[in-house]
Amino acid sequence: MMMLRLLEFLFALLIPVFPSLPWSTDILESKGPGTVLQTFLFNCSSYMPTLELLSVKPPTSFFNKPSLQGQKGLYRGKVTLSSSARLDALAVNYYELQLRYTCGNFVVDGSFFVHVLRDPGRIHCTGAFASPAGEFIYVPETVTPGALLYTLLLPGLGGQRAQMNITSAQDPPVFPGPFSIDEHGLLRAPSQGLRGQAQKTFQLQILVSLGKSQRCKGMLTVKVLPAPPSHVSFLKKAQSITIAEDLVPGSEVVQVQARGLNLLYEIISPRPSPLYSIGQADGVVRTTAPLDLVRVQGAVVTKLQVKAFERLRPWASAVSDLTVIVRAVNQRPPRCHPALLVTQIPETALEGTVLDTLTCVDPDSAGAPLDYQLRFHSPPDSASLRLRGRTLEVNATLDCDAPGACFQHLASILVSDGGQPQMTASSTTSLEDSPPLLWIA
Repeated sequence: MMMLRLLEFLFALLIPVFPSLPWSTDILESKGPGTVLQTFLFNCSSYMPTLELLSVKPPTSFFNKPSLQGQKGLYRGKVTLSSSARLDALAVNYYELQLRYTCGNFVVDGSFFVHVLRDPGRIHCTGAFASPAGEFIYVPETVTPGALLYTLLLPGLGGQRAQMNITSAQDPPVFPGPFSIDEHGLLRAPSQGLRGQAQKTFQLQILVSLGKSQRCKGMLTVKVLPAPPSHVSFLKKAQSITIAEDLVPGSEVVQVQARGLNLLYEIISPRPSPLYSIGQADGVVRTTAPLDLVRVQGAVVTKLQVKAFERLRPWASAVSDLTVIVRAVNQRPPRCHPALLVTQIPETALEGTVLDTLTCVDPDSAGAPLDYQLRFHSPPDSASLRLRGRTLEVNATLDCDAPGACFQHLASILVSDGGQPQMTASSTTSLEDSPPLLWIA
C-alpha cells in the first residue's frame, strides 16, 4: 500500500514534466551505440501513447527512434544512441532533438538538447588520414634528407604524447630507406633523401597508441614528384645601389625583379636584416631604420642576398646579390666655442699675442677637417688681427697715440666643413684698444 502511494506521488510529479521541456543532458564523446541519453515517465490510462522523434539539428542518424514501454497507464520512454553513432565533440558538440508525446487527444512537443563533451582519454583518428583511401601528400625528389614532410594532428590528444609507429613494411628495394614519425606526429623523409625516387608511391600505415586501450590507425601515401626545371631567374644577377643616409624608415631603395610564375621574395642574408626589408609579393626593398652613419655602425655598405621562389614550388628559386651603399649627407653645420668673443686689450699687446683658440667640431663627421676664414667688418681693411689655424692673434702693434688708431675692431671667423652641401658656422670677435687691461665676456 505504501509503495503504491509512492508511485502515485512520483507520477503526479513526473506527468507535468514533459510538457515543460526543454530537457538537456551531457554525454562523453566516447559513448557508443545503445547508450541511454534520457528516460521519460508518462501516465496515459485510457489510450496507447506514442513518443516520436520529429527532427534532429544538425541532421544526423546518431539517435534511435524513442522506445516506449509500460502497462496499466504507466509508461517509460527512452532516447538512445543508434548503431551509427560516432560522437565527436570537435566536429559537433550540440544536438537538438524535437520530440512529440501523444496520449489520445493530448499532444505536446518539446526540445531535448544533447551536449557532447570532450573525452581527454580518447584518440580521434579522423579526416582523410582515417578514411579507407588515407591521406595523400606530394613531395619533390629534391627534398632535403630527413626533412619534415607531414604533421599528423589528432584531436583529443591535447598536451599528451602518443606513441606513433609506421607498421607497414619499409624494406629496400621498394623503399629508399625508412621514413620516420615521432611522438609529436612529425613525419620525416629518409635519411638518404628521395633522389631517384620520382614517380614512386610509398604507402605508410601508422598506428597511434595512448596507453594500453586507446589506439587508432590510418594510412598516409607519399607521392614523389620529379624535380621540375627551375624557371626562376633575376633580371639582374647582382646590382649595387647608392642611397642617402637621410632616408626615413620605410623609404624605397630598389625593386628587384625576377622571371617566373607566382613569385615571392625574401632576404636570406643577413637574416634577420636590421636595416632593410623586402616586400614578399612585389620585391620592393625598403629601409626599416634610420641610416645615420655616425650612430649606426656598419651602415655604410650592406650586402644583401635576395631569393625569389615560386609560391607553390618553393624549391624553384633563384638568388640575387644586392649591395646597398649609404652616402653621407651633410645635415648639420659645425659647432664652435666660443660663439662670441669680446676682448679688451692694452695697446702695448705684442704682435702674436693669442686672443683665443676656437674649438669647432662637425656633428656629421667627427674629426673631419674644417676650414677657418677671418673676415673684418669694422674697419673692413683692418690688419690688427690675424688667424693662425684656429688661433686668433694680434697681427700688428696697436698705437692709441696715432690719430684715429684706438677704436673697436669687429670681425668674424667663418668655419666651413667639406660636406655636400657645404655647411658653415661663424664666431664673432670684438676687440677694443684700451689701457693695459684684458677682459673677455
